[in-house]
Amino acid sequence: MKRASKSGKPIYITENGIADVDDLKRPKFIKEHLKFVHKSISEGIDIRGYFHWSLLDNFEFVEMRGFWPRFGLIEIDHKTLERKPRKSFYEYKKIIAENSEN
Repeated sequence: MKRASKSGKPIYITENGIADVDDLKRPKFIKEHLKFVHKSISEGIDIRGYFHWSLLDNFEFVEMRGFWPRFGLIEIDHKTLERKPRKSFYEYKKIIAENSEN
């Protein structure tokens, strides 16, 4: 982020996520990344947004992986289209509500 900030442009972090079908690593992944975002902001880096990838499980065109990688904070059953928030959804919601990465 320090290197990117040298451009003098505001930074928006997009598509930051991890494929984790069982949602075992994603909560920690989000917390750890947001700690560094917070640290960067406190050091004066102009970070204006963070967008987790992805809100919903989606279709991945890269290498035609289809619906296999599960990036979503909300799980989708692609047969029934039922949506179910994962644990990481609630962790991220808490971070946003409290405006704190703790």
